[in-house]
Amino acid sequence: ISIPRALNSFLPDDISVFSAREVPDAFHARYDVQYKEYVYKIYTRPERNAFLSGRAWHYPKDLDVARMNEGAQYFLGKHDFASFMATGSKIKDTNRTVVTSSVTKDEDMVTFRVGADGFLYNMVRIMTGTLIDVGCKRIKPEDVEKIIRERSRKAAGITAPAYGLYLDKVHY
Repeated sequence: ISIPRALNSFLPDDISVFSAREVPDAFHARYDVQYKEYVYKIYTRPERNAFLSGRAWHYPKDLDVARMNEGAQYFLGKHDFASFMATGSKIKDTNRTVVTSSVTKDEDMVTFRVGADGFLYNMVRIMTGTLIDVGCKRIKPEDVEKIIRERSRKAAGITAPAYGLYLDKVHY
């Protein structure tokens, strides 16, 4: 029997193992990560979709995805992401390096994909809320750079709901 198949028989339905391999004894699943990728799903059709309830944020408004993607490019690189951290967090070092950041649309589903060497509490959800402001034309794409520089939670957009957020890949 394969290890993934054996593990999957014990795991809850929302967790799945695709592959397994032997690693050195010193390997640490958390601290040996090069970067992680998250996706955030936004469903934009005016009518809600019962099958996506609790799986994607239903945001029934037109979003300018090209503007959102332009704004997402300002996240790339090493920055102090204090503006994108939950208020009250005790983290001292808020510097992170974002290696991938893009917004795409497939029919009525907008997807924000972001990969970084680490994430602050609610970071992706606050990034998403900020990109919603860009997509609704409340702020300009280049305002994302200013929000990063401000290092103030008040400068960024709302915290998007937890549903819609998925850890997609972990790169070792």
